[in-house]
Amino acid sequence: MCRALLWPTWYSNCGWFKFDSTAGPDLALGTPFTWHTFGSTVHSTVRRFEAPLHLEWDATTFGIRAYHGWAIIPMESNCQIVTEETQTGLLPFFSRWFLNGMLQRGHQIWLEGLKNVAARGLPPS
Repeated sequence: MCRALLWPTWYSNCGWFKFDSTAGPDLALGTPFTWHTFGSTVHSTVRRFEAPLHLEWDATTFGIRAYHGWAIIPMESNCQIVTEETQTGLLPFFSRWFLNGMLQRGHQIWLEGLKNVAARGLPPS
């Protein structure tokens, strides 16, 4: 997850990713970035980074302010991943019936992509 430049290679809902002020290659606390997801250009900043267990960022795009968190919970032979997102703004208020399903599908794709990339290892950066 912290090697965000590679998101587009394994998360089909990420069209592109760029760091706003740092070269990367990994996310860190306070890292600003811009990316394209769910058909929108989104501006984000990492707000919590405690590798390898927690990653959280805010997100702003037209009509939406969001906060997305990831928790990785170690288990005996694998791990459990919990991801949650909250949104505010006019767009989520008036179209929550549509956005909820879209977000659930998109996040499921993200989790499946993460599982696949973890199983085969990171592609070269």
